[in-house]
Amino acid sequence: MRSDSLILAVDGGGTASRAALYAEDGTIVKEALVGPLSRKSSGDDTVLRSLTELKDFAWGDADRIRCSVLGLSGLDSPEDFVEVEKLLAQAGICGTDASSKKHPYGRKCESSQGFPILLCSDALLPLFANGFSEGCVVVSGTGSVALRIAEGGKVIRFGSWGYRTSDEGSGYWVGCELMREALHVADELFCGRLTPASLPSSSKSLLEDAFQAARQHGASRIPKSAGVERKARFLQEWAVSHDDPKDYSALAKAAIESRGACCRGIRRRAAERLAWLALLAITPESPTVVLSGGLFSNPGFSEQVAAAIADGFEGDGLVVVANEAPAAFGAFKLAAHVWPPRPEVPKASNANVRKSMQGNKGTDTKPEMTVRARLREAGLAGYRLHWKAPGRPDVAWPSKKVCIMINGCFWHRHAGCSKATMPKSNTEYWIAKFDRNVERDAENIAKLKADGWHVHVVWECELDPSKVDETFAKLIPMLRDELGK
Repeated sequence: MRSDSLILAVDGGGTASRAALYAEDGTIVKEALVGPLSRKSSGDDTVLRSLTELKDFAWGDADRIRCSVLGLSGLDSPEDFVEVEKLLAQAGICGTDASSKKHPYGRKCESSQGFPILLCSDALLPLFANGFSEGCVVVSGTGSVALRIAEGGKVIRFGSWGYRTSDEGSGYWVGCELMREALHVADELFCGRLTPASLPSSSKSLLEDAFQAARQHGASRIPKSAGVERKARFLQEWAVSHDDPKDYSALAKAAIESRGACCRGIRRRAAERLAWLALLAITPESPTVVLSGGLFSNPGFSEQVAAAIADGFEGDGLVVVANEAPAAFGAFKLAAHVWPPRPEVPKASNANVRKSMQGNKGTDTKPEMTVRARLREAGLAGYRLHWKAPGRPDVAWPSKKVCIMINGCFWHRHAGCSKATMPKSNTEYWIAKFDRNVERDAENIAKLKADGWHVHVVWECELDPSKVDETFAKLIPMLRDELGK
């Protein structure tokens, strides 16, 4: 890894997007605001122009970029990823023949400059921005969604099935509720059931909130001092001429900030719906919730949602955080989580150490050859070597989902084993490397087991002449049972 390597982090929104190049220590080297990167909000042509802006921003430093996370709004289905990848190829960010691979957080592809890119939903970024890798994120922007991020990066989505049929508690939903209730008052005025003089104060407050929000959004010249009936007529005309979810989301701020009785009711219902989403996503094992999105920029509303979650949560250790960190920082943290920085390899302390390290083989090691010979003797052939599964198991029977990991005690840190010694020089480097090896082994075994594999670990020391017979006396019967032989 270069000492001056960079991470490209992108928070792609529906109105604008923020791109930043981070140093490995989290310092921003440079940043820029580019155009919208949500196909659903802005269309392919606009997104293509924004990707060209992104390329112009980053490609001057492409030789230093180690990896990148593009967290984009609107990545909700496999089809969304396919279309975005096409646009990345058109913009020259990825090659036209680049093929992406499924990843727990989204999809991975390779840039035209050779560094890896993770495409994922922008809703993931707040969790990582606040220092978590598991838990759930509740987003209330134009739309609303709750995402559960479980061990190993598996993402499960709740809500966000369409602005008009789902997305309750979102900016769009709040704006619609505000306008809907204001239009009810307008209808009562023009049917003669109410008069401006008999209008209750709560209804006047509601009309005023809706009028001011719609007037500001539509840049209307109708004065603030206009009469009640004129304001009501304006709202009716506005509703007929506006159908874009972003138009209604623009009204939500007025309802969230209003002290009127009707808007307090809208705010309470929004908080209840968002809390309901959060409670679906929370697990007792990881009761962490990060609140993110435009509506949560109001501290009072964040507190209201947090209180509603706490009221409905049955368990201990609940943590609810209102996100204040930049989403692009979350993209940086996610990139560092997916591709941890590798410590610079130190020079060997002497010629003997150098010769020993250069002699290490990755495949066909003596322990591997011993295991294979014993399997053949037991009539358990038909296995595959280094199968393409998490951790690349040394020996695998893929159709039966049975595998063997053959671990060197030194490299994989066999606990309590005399072979798991610690080098006397460059200790900091070796500790970091060994810790990552152990962490990676645990992650791979967890993924294999979650996918239904039977996993056996054979340690190098268990193949010593004094122990090898005992090792296989235990292992072979288990393998026969699992393989049906």
